[in-house]
Amino acid sequence: MYKDYKFSNQIKVLSISLILIGLLGILYGFYAAPSTVEEAKEIVASMSHDSDHGGSGYGESDHGDSGYGESDHGDSEHGYESSGHEYDHDKHVFNQLHNKPWAAIYVPALFFMMISLGVLAFYAIQRASQAGWSIVLYRIMEGITGYLFLGCVFVLIILGFSALKFNHLFIWMDPEVVAHDEIIRNKIGYLNIPFFFIRAIIYVAGWVIYREITRRLSLQQDENNDISVHKKLFKFSDELVDEVLAADTIVISMPIYNFGPPAALKAWFDLVARAGRTFAYEPTGPKGLIGGNKKVYLVVTSGSVPIGSPVDYCTPWMNQALNFLGITDIEIIDASQLNLNQDNLKKAEEQIKNI
Repeated sequence: MYKDYKFSNQIKVLSISLILIGLLGILYGFYAAPSTVEEAKEIVASMSHDSDHGGSGYGESDHGDSGYGESDHGDSEHGYESSGHEYDHDKHVFNQLHNKPWAAIYVPALFFMMISLGVLAFYAIQRASQAGWSIVLYRIMEGITGYLFLGCVFVLIILGFSALKFNHLFIWMDPEVVAHDEIIRNKIGYLNIPFFFIRAIIYVAGWVIYREITRRLSLQQDENNDISVHKKLFKFSDELVDEVLAADTIVISMPIYNFGPPAALKAWFDLVARAGRTFAYEPTGPKGLIGGNKKVYLVVTSGSVPIGSPVDYCTPWMNQALNFLGITDIEIIDASQLNLNQDNLKKAEEQIKNI
């Protein structure tokens, strides 16, 4: 039964209040930001006057230790020179102060957009791997990724203002900086405004289109009663069970991945373990139906995990799984710890030859 989640009035009022407070803070930040170099110098002078010490990062100083202050010593000239040209200190300070409100909205805009994009990437991985455990999280992930388009639009708007020279958030967009920076100048074929926005629009379009398509298919899958996929998997399971029942000897190659069995081997066992065919439920508990004279050779490989050690969760699981089906004649071929001792591979080959 589907139910729409509704936010309470208290949460709505609180959310709107916080949004309005944030907007007022942003507006004040733009209002307080300097619009000219002279205003920036006045702000710096006021900051220096209010400081207990004259060595403020932006204020004037009698010492050459300050990164931004004026100095009577020649040592600071190295801080203002770059590639042989005089660095305009006042303009640099103006750009820093002027960028503050822009950075205050750009950073959270990018942050929340990246959260939505990161969830989309995780969602895509779950779809590609056909993971079963994450199905219950699909709607949550789809809800979070619903912000992706809006978040990308916000970021692109800020980038558009940067391209129009309303701020200096990106130095490669400043022609004066590019003219004196050889590294950026050599990347102008890639770092240029038109190509930058073309790439951004293509990326955003791809993300949003993928999200909309997978979201639509996900909803259709919930509303569709078609069980053709289940039937295909059921038929595949029958084929695997028939192979096991027809075989006299079974060879299983089992690498130890992160102390346990590979996902593919676990999936194989899930398809082979079929009630009524390979095991049955009896009053005393489950009983394996395969049994007989079947012989299983279990070739176990690992990089450093020794077979039978406390950290080997793979071999005991495979033994239990086969015993559950009624197979008890199991011979283990030890090809473990190959990263530590290459002689183990030769021992395993000799064991195989003696079969």
